Amino acid sequence: MSKVCYTCSNRHYKNTYDSTIQTFIKERLPRNFNIKHNKNKNKKIISNLKPNKKIFYFATKKCNFCLKINKFKDAYHNLENSGVTKTNSNGDAILYLDCPQVYESLNGKVYHRHLHFLYFDEKTKNWNTKLYTQPLTCIVNEIFVKNNLNKSLIINALPKKYFEEKSIKGSINIPYNKSLKNVEKSMNEIVGKLNNKKKQLPIIVYCYSKKCDAGEKMINKLNKLGYHNLYDYKNGISEWSGLLN
Repeated sequence: MSKVCYTCSNRHYKNTYDSTIQTFIKERLPRNFNIKHNKNKNKKIISNLKPNKKIFYFATKKCNFCLKINKFKDAYHNLENSGVTKTNSNGDAILYLDCPQVYESLNGKVYHRHLHFLYFDEKTKNWNTKLYTQPLTCIVNEIFVKNNLNKSLIINALPKKYFEEKSIKGSINIPYNKSLKNVEKSMNEIVGKLNNKKKQLPIIVYCYSKKCDAGEKMINKLNKLGYHNLYDYKNGISEWSGLLN
């Protein structure tokens, strides 16, 4: 996978990248080190972290489903989309985050949707300034899809024969097993050749069911092509109760 943020290095360990913390972020780190969650947000589990360590995690503000791409500082604001948690003995941590928005970084580029975290230093009693980053895919439900059918591009990632059997009304078919070059060709035919900012149109991808990974594979390919404002309707067509093509 390519870099997921402006300050990320190309080094990664099990989907986690080293990053450089910026002054804007450092100035907004919490001074309260107690465990703190907002359990009304979406639950996410991340693994392969240091065991039994307190971490502060954060991402950009809740994503607004629109074409406007905010600048770095506006997107992170005061780090309100965040929390403090502790890893267990296996190095797993439970996080609660709103789906973060993609944003224009300081170099003018837009990267994968992602979250950051850093460890608490028990010796200094402060946050370690070594930052880590993980790519993030937003999982959405049927209500979200229905509310945004007319505001987004809906992609069925299954092979053509399954798409023709049953598909969400208004969705188009780009099979997950197409080559990256052919996915790019299909996208160009659908939306035209777009610059990087215009590529951030909202896209909802789905496949058959929760057990199907075709949607995830398609999202990875679209990310490589510069489309980052992506959502995964994980329940897929098997649980869809709305209109069909």
